[in-house]
Amino acid sequence: MKNWDKPQPASPQLKRMAAPYRTLAENIEIEKQALKTMPYHDYLKTHEWHTLRQQVLLRDAYSCRICACPDNLEVHHRSYKRRGEESLSDLIVLCADCHQSFHDNRTLSND
Repeated sequence: MKNWDKPQPASPQLKRMAAPYRTLAENIEIEKQALKTMPYHDYLKTHEWHTLRQQVLLRDAYSCRICACPDNLEVHHRSYKRRGEESLSDLIVLCADCHQSFHDNRTLSND
């Protein structure tokens, strides 16, 4: 078998050229998979996360769901199962103090 008869892996350039010819559903699935598998800190820098974060802040009226504090707000994942495809119910707004308290005690409480 001659070299040109052997299947060769696609070059990165060829893959980039072929990308625009994928179906919309294929591109969406590739993007979802990338969001699920990228390092968490990289995920938090994505446009998708920033958009979702803003939706959650708006839903929770820009205040902590535990103590109602409007300062130092963070969006906490209740679950990471659907990372990259989170529903709003997977997320909650907490102030930095309540968020730290949750991670220290593994419970949410306004006591």
